[in-house]
Amino acid sequence: MTDTHKNLSLSDIINNVKNILQKPIQLLKDFIDMFENRAFGPLYRKYFYQEWPIVSSVGKEKDDNKLNTGFPDFSNIYYIASFEKKNQVVLEGKVPDNILFLSLTLYNNKGEAIYSIDDKNLYQDTEKTYRVEIKKNIISYNKISDDIEEKLSETYCIIYRVYRTKKTLPIYPEYVPTIKIEGKDIIDVDNNSRMKDSNKLQDLVYKLSESKFKGIYKTNTVDIDESLENYFKKININEFFLPAKSQLSLVFPNHYSDHLLAFPKKSRVMKITGKLPEDIGMNQKIRYIGFMACNFITTATDNCISYEDLKNKFSIYVSFTEEDAVKFGYKDTEDKLLLWNKENNVPVVVFRVLFEGKDVMFPSIDNTRHIYAGKELKKLNNKYYPNVECF
Repeated sequence: MTDTHKNLSLSDIINNVKNILQKPIQLLKDFIDMFENRAFGPLYRKYFYQEWPIVSSVGKEKDDNKLNTGFPDFSNIYYIASFEKKNQVVLEGKVPDNILFLSLTLYNNKGEAIYSIDDKNLYQDTEKTYRVEIKKNIISYNKISDDIEEKLSETYCIIYRVYRTKKTLPIYPEYVPTIKIEGKDIIDVDNNSRMKDSNKLQDLVYKLSESKFKGIYKTNTVDIDESLENYFKKININEFFLPAKSQLSLVFPNHYSDHLLAFPKKSRVMKITGKLPEDIGMNQKIRYIGFMACNFITTATDNCISYEDLKNKFSIYVSFTEEDAVKFGYKDTEDKLLLWNKENNVPVVVFRVLFEGKDVMFPSIDNTRHIYAGKELKKLNNKYYPNVECF
């Protein structure tokens, strides 16, 4: 035994043991916090003081997909960073040209949106540059200052969202805002690390989702359909309905969009018909419309189609194979086709509407806790509500 060990007191030894045990104990607490309380504080802490360490980007090339969760769209890309309430944060950037939408949204440790800023509020100058400061629980940008102390949790994250067109230039690195935190050095993150961590996070979110929806996640199709109907309070789930935000707490909702869901019947083939608004885009009230073939349990997107690839009056079939769709009338010369992945046990179609301002598509409704069935949405006389036929 060395002289150093000889001089250790009993209290020193106990403290050393505590330090050794502390890490696994904290990991266990973090695990319980995430799975029982659906709290993201442990995840946020893991990525403190890093330059946008997480990215979500999904497309047709599956090998390039990163963090395919939250019903992502092929048109959008997200960058995520996390902070402490006590931090004094400055974000600086520039709004890129040829986009449909850009926003910065703050989320608390429950994944609830607590503050959002869209591109039109970020800047007024022709250079499209912006500066956002979060200091002493006040958020300031473009001559606007708001007190957010009551909304901020001790840890929170910011998601930088961009909806792209086919003409949009690469967002990273030029158009991702820089991060400065007073008194802290920000760690630069290389793309390989960002992709690796994003995919690790994807695996964790899938486990969280499966835990949340374990009552639905069954192999028997009939049991799944019945469980879904019970989860959504016995409404008609075979037409587009607006779920309560509380039911999709792992999706990190966007203040500027609505997600309508529709589930297939036993045949697992659906036909969606509808009409597009005349004006969609950057300077319009409706910024984007898209349909996604998704997995309800993992909230992963299997396939997607944007309004850019739809006719004014459109017809879309959704199924697991083209052969299945053909059985129910699909014609490749007239209809579009979305396919679910064969391993998808709980298929769903998501209709996403992205808008500027409020009360655009479905006025005067609050779905924080309330589910709006298709029959309720139809009463709003919205001529752009898509019709669904389930075979």
